[in-house]
Amino acid sequence: MDSGQERKWWEDGLSRGLRVQALCIGVSEYAAAPEGLGELPNATADAKRIAMCVETLGESKYVLIENPVDKSNLARKVREFAFSVDKHRPPRIVLVFYAGHGMQQGDAIYLLPSKANPKTPDELKSQGLSHDELFRILKKSVDDQIDVRNVLYLVILDACRSSLEGSSIIAGYSQEIHDGPLEHRPAHWLLCTSASRRDEAEDGEDGGNSPFTEALMRDECGLFKQNVPLDRALHFVCKRLGRLGQQKPCLMTSDNIPNELCLHPSCEQYTTTEEHYDVCVCYREGGADSALAARLQDKLEGCNIELRGSGKRRLRVFLKAGPAPPTAKMQAADALLGSAVILLLVSRDTFADVDTLQADSHARDWLVQMLWRCEMALELLDAGQHKVIPLLVGCKNEKRGRNEFETFDESE
Repeated sequence: MDSGQERKWWEDGLSRGLRVQALCIGVSEYAAAPEGLGELPNATADAKRIAMCVETLGESKYVLIENPVDKSNLARKVREFAFSVDKHRPPRIVLVFYAGHGMQQGDAIYLLPSKANPKTPDELKSQGLSHDELFRILKKSVDDQIDVRNVLYLVILDACRSSLEGSSIIAGYSQEIHDGPLEHRPAHWLLCTSASRRDEAEDGEDGGNSPFTEALMRDECGLFKQNVPLDRALHFVCKRLGRLGQQKPCLMTSDNIPNELCLHPSCEQYTTTEEHYDVCVCYREGGADSALAARLQDKLEGCNIELRGSGKRRLRVFLKAGPAPPTAKMQAADALLGSAVILLLVSRDTFADVDTLQADSHARDWLVQMLWRCEMALELLDAGQHKVIPLLVGCKNEKRGRNEFETFDESE
């Protein structure tokens, strides 16, 4: 296209199409090991789950492909998807999600269809579709055909990156896999893999989803939540799984992705939206620090903050979630992800009975559930995404030659 006529996605209403257009590919049906690669019962379920999440975004749509039999079939499905993108009103984000077996040879990650069973590098190239070939199709069939210059191409691969038996892959950073030849990549792209070089990715328990897909879906990740930037959500997934030691996802990106770009913004206009809360107060509901939390909310909400070029407004403070456990968890996750500051009130009472909670607990206290499930505030602090302020609540007493922290006293 003539670069002099290029438009940005939000500059002209005629150029703005769907928010997200997704191709979700799941391959579960492989020949049984040890002769074949072995079945992956959850791979197609992973693709379906991502597809359903895309459907919830609004003004978005998906194509679901299950068990493509060979490379030509897989490549044809990708091209058909690319050809289906409206070139006059392209989507803001083109998403390709793949769950299935994968291998890495040199700097190429190969997606393997059902009949693939490569034993040599040549067989791997002829039987698998590389991530570079995938980007080439997206560039040639979509990016080169449109005059909207800031469409993002997001590729998420839930697949192993181990090598053929007897082959070796150098660990660490690869400039080639990160940047790729400019003639093979769209201008704006993100690549997220569920494993790092030489590593395997887990399929998860039968009848469920892989750990990587589960992490993508979690409320605290926020990938499909309103106003959560893509970069933040995907970095959180990589950080979380890496900390758990299950596998080490990788995020690779071009340098021109806006920090505030979301899968699910709250408004059509492409601008940075205000955060829903400024401060999230985390405390034990019904505990000894509840009164202090309420007083802090009153004081904080009485404060004003300066807005760039638009005067002042009051601080927005999250204090209490709704009564229903599912709703409470979603509200809490939204508040934690959307707040610039997390104020964590900690007393001896805060952690009472945490160890007694079970995975299906219906405890009304959203903070205890969240602390037990994923140490949410501490993970956010570690990820460097929020400012977390732990505030000790109570009074000190010297016992047995040491200071002990006692329950909060409202009179203090």
